[in-house]
Amino acid sequence: MLSIPGVARSTYRVILAFGVITCLLSAFVSNTATVAMLKPTALGILAVINSCRTAAWSGPTLIRFNCGSERR
Repeated sequence: MLSIPGVARSTYRVILAFGVITCLLSAFVSNTATVAMLKPTALGILAVINSCRTAAWSGPTLIRFNCGSERR
């Protein structure tokens, strides 16, 4: 998902891409199976967002998934 051009640029785009992928997947697979497949990915994304939010150098208005490369 992060390899799609332009998706990894912001948190909002990652969440939006995750929602689109979930919608497309649930159109062909049952909702229970979709949740079972995507729950570990969603928990991982939330853990990264939380760790970037709690970092001392991250700003309150912008959270990046590649938070290590933004530090200067």
